[in-house]
Amino acid sequence: GAALIRAAKLTGFTVTLLDTRGEEQIGAAIEAADRFIPLRSFGEVEKIKLPADACYVVAPYSHATDGEALGGVLRHTDAAYIGMIGSRRKIDAIYEKLEAEGFTPEQLAAVHAPIGLALGGEMPEEIAVSILAEILMTRHGRTKADL
Repeated sequence: GAALIRAAKLTGFTVTLLDTRGEEQIGAAIEAADRFIPLRSFGEVEKIKLPADACYVVAPYSHATDGEALGGVLRHTDAAYIGMIGSRRKIDAIYEKLEAEGFTPEQLAAVHAPIGLALGGEMPEEIAVSILAEILMTRHGRTKADL
């Protein structure tokens, strides 16, 4: 998360960090972000007012909260980009749960998951670059098919 925040700021993004953890756990990420909004639960994401065409990266610290966070983000129908970290198996399980909650297959298909371009890196900074590259690609109207 902190590596992605730093990379996003380098390319001109204003970064808002939403998290249920506080300074003692994620102080470096909070410090790096332009704005920090503490949450009691990730379900509160849907109530947060962010600019139209915001880019959302769903990367909670727990598999148990991923679906809740993605559901909240999907309610922001003006998002320019929504991506979620996770294995294909985890993503499929979350999608199944969200469909049962009423989200459509079209809404779920719009999520970039697993997030990022397949650049092959494993270090946090390399993963951050792959995520940011996908966000920029989407922002500029390109798709993976254009690569």
